[in-house]
Amino acid sequence: MKKVVCQNCKQEYETEDSIQAANYSCPKCNVPFSDISLTPCPTTIPVPAAKSRMVYCILAVLFGQLGIHNIYSGHTARGIIKLLLLILLGWTIIIPLGVFICIIVELLTVTNDKHGVPFNDTLGIAGVILSIGIGLFCQFFFATILAAMLLPALSTARNRAREVHCVNNVKQISYGYVMYVSDYEAPPNEMSQLTPYFDGNLALFSCPSSADKSQPSYLLVTYPVPVEKMSKPSAVPIIIEKLGNHRKHVTVAFADGHVETVAVRGNSYTDLLNSFPNMDEQERTVLAKQLAQGDAEGPFLTK
Repeated sequence: MKKVVCQNCKQEYETEDSIQAANYSCPKCNVPFSDISLTPCPTTIPVPAAKSRMVYCILAVLFGQLGIHNIYSGHTARGIIKLLLLILLGWTIIIPLGVFICIIVELLTVTNDKHGVPFNDTLGIAGVILSIGIGLFCQFFFATILAAMLLPALSTARNRAREVHCVNNVKQISYGYVMYVSDYEAPPNEMSQLTPYFDGNLALFSCPSSADKSQPSYLLVTYPVPVEKMSKPSAVPIIIEKLGNHRKHVTVAFADGHVETVAVRGNSYTDLLNSFPNMDEQERTVLAKQLAQGDAEGPFLTK
């Protein structure tokens, strides 16, 4: 298509490119047309479709820190800035808080996309409130599911850390036990006798999982036979953890210095005797007597 104009009334018309303008007259004043342009008529620029303001608000509530709502509305630069701030400075408090405030302002004020096309906002302010409510509900829902998935793992990791700490405590106490025997040529009778070897650090005598921090969490087992004269020191327990600190096991140090976790198969200290089958009969009798005393006195209150 091309434009032609009447020289008399200056009225413009469009004709096919193949038609000579001089062959036709103006319908208004009967004056022949004059060809003023051989270029096609400018094409109409398509108007982008209106985007939903509800979708914009939901994306802002759910993924505002990532800038997804800005990318949806065409404000790509804003979205990239938010994403970079989250990646580089998300560990701070001020930056995420500032971005959150900016998102709230955008929810309330941004009504057009980058091209100036108004959002499809048929529900008005009710739609904005509804979309924000839907977004917050989804966040709460996903956060609840995530917490339900992570809490057991965190609890397991915390218990594992406490068990490792407990093993370290028993290992340190066993070192003190051996040094005491070396210095005095006799086993200690009470836990307090070992404190000089730990610079008075009483925290070693308490398991992190113990509910009662006022009493030692471990029992000293004494034998009439010196450690160096035991036939199987690797089978003879010298320190036994208090029952109940861990649900399925207790930590035990043996006369040769190594530490193990021993499974609990009963509800009393005497039941632990079956966990040490390789002891000599004399040492086994001594251990059985002290375990029975522990059952009678309660959770190792005197040791």
